[in-house]
Amino acid sequence: MLACPTHPVVVPEELAEGFFCMVCGGFVEPVEVDEPASEVVEFRRMRPPKPPPSLPTPPGKPTRGAIARLLESLAKDPDNARILQRLGELHQRRGEVPEAVSYFTKVGAQYELDGFFLKAVAVYKQVLKLEEVPPIRFKLANLYQQLGLMRDAMTELGIVAKLFEEQGGGDALGDVLRKMVALDPDNVASRIKLAELYVRENDPRALEEFGRAASYLERNERWVDLLKVANRMRFLAPDRDDFRELVERTRVRLGQK
Repeated sequence: MLACPTHPVVVPEELAEGFFCMVCGGFVEPVEVDEPASEVVEFRRMRPPKPPPSLPTPPGKPTRGAIARLLESLAKDPDNARILQRLGELHQRRGEVPEAVSYFTKVGAQYELDGFFLKAVAVYKQVLKLEEVPPIRFKLANLYQQLGLMRDAMTELGIVAKLFEEQGGGDALGDVLRKMVALDPDNVASRIKLAELYVRENDPRALEEFGRAASYLERNERWVDLLKVANRMRFLAPDRDDFRELVERTRVRLGQK
């Protein structure tokens, strides 16, 4: 007897186009069965649905034993960058960020000491992906400078300067800004920030830095910016005739009285 392979108790109707099952609502390929119900079960066993692909089992956290074994090896060779790197990776996989940062930082320092600057850069970048550490960015800037990548060095120093500004400035911010103007003497924005830092610290070097910024702006005919700096200089030192003359000269350039 012919039966629907999906519904064994239904005998499909034979039409010119084929066999039509009223339950399925479409044409089917009938099967020859003696006992439809058991045949359908057999039919389904011969064509089992494909199971969904299994996902790979994520690796578990490294054990303390694995870390302990590496520490034993490190005790015999404290400057081994590969062991330090491996320890950092294990702590990272365990979610222990401070420990990972500590070991990766040691790896970077070892590469620096050995003269492998590109490897040190890669490791320090790995640190910064885990945690924002301003001294690491400063190290990164120094490495970029040694590699001749001045733009990258300035980018890192700019990030550090912003972080220190948010923390209130201080000596650390001054060190970064001095580094920036040393690397790029024409970076007038950094020079003005350094001058303002000196103003807050009552440091007489403030007027020197404002003066250098003013000279750059005048050479490049940036009159609007120059007027702002000149007015600031005159405010800080109202008795200086040269500052008053600079303000007047700049106003003339801008068509002001």
